[in-house]
Amino acid sequence: MTGNVATKSLWLVNRRPVPHAKATLICFPFAGAGASAYSGWPRRFPDSVQVLAVQLPGRENRLGEDPLDDLDAIVDAVAPEIAPYTDGRYFLFGHSMGALLAYEVARRLRDNGRPEPQALIVSGRRAPHLPSSLPPIRHLPMADLIETVRRFDGTPPAVFDDPELVELLLPALRADFAVSETYAHARNGGPLTAPMVALSGSADTLCTVDDVDRWREHTTGPFRHHTFPGGHFFVREQTNAVLDAVTPLLGLG
Repeated sequence: MTGNVATKSLWLVNRRPVPHAKATLICFPFAGAGASAYSGWPRRFPDSVQVLAVQLPGRENRLGEDPLDDLDAIVDAVAPEIAPYTDGRYFLFGHSMGALLAYEVARRLRDNGRPEPQALIVSGRRAPHLPSSLPPIRHLPMADLIETVRRFDGTPPAVFDDPELVELLLPALRADFAVSETYAHARNGGPLTAPMVALSGSADTLCTVDDVDRWREHTTGPFRHHTFPGGHFFVREQTNAVLDAVTPLLGLG
């Protein structure tokens, strides 16, 4: 059952183990982030919900590892870690790059004969078949890359004022941008059948509300779209509202 799966894994961080959990929510980070991006989420859900966060190499407790800059390599590693949870009620959530990872992991699990998630929740990301409206930035010189990322407003400004910290974080950030910028959607296997919920920010300049809405083309199941006030990182600005929208999806009241 969902709550009995062992969670000792480099790839999945479990900050609040829930024995006999009735649902497991697995969260994928945005570019440059680690599992700590969701550190406050477990305590905001009912005790019957277990929240796991995906930890990619090259950050936080995996800082000494080389980051992965290829989406298929990430999916190859993460999908088997999540597979045991597919025997129970499980949900996938991802913001920005994390939405893309969650979607491709759901497809890989489906293709491997595992049940699709009870719902796939994609946040702050244009539909996967749409080309990016931004020029590639992964190869920019350090100063230009930092200035570009500053404008995204997703990283605390103090981070960029610490040269040593920047030097530690930039490899993972470049790798994550490479994942997004080199991604090419393949329609093999067809759309998912799982319910899908899309979340967007009303003032997001990186992906429009309409771009997010086109996720509906990637499932034959029910589709819902919630828009929140805020920019690309509305998921931080409106955390309570986002979790209020997500909690009922878990079907636990």
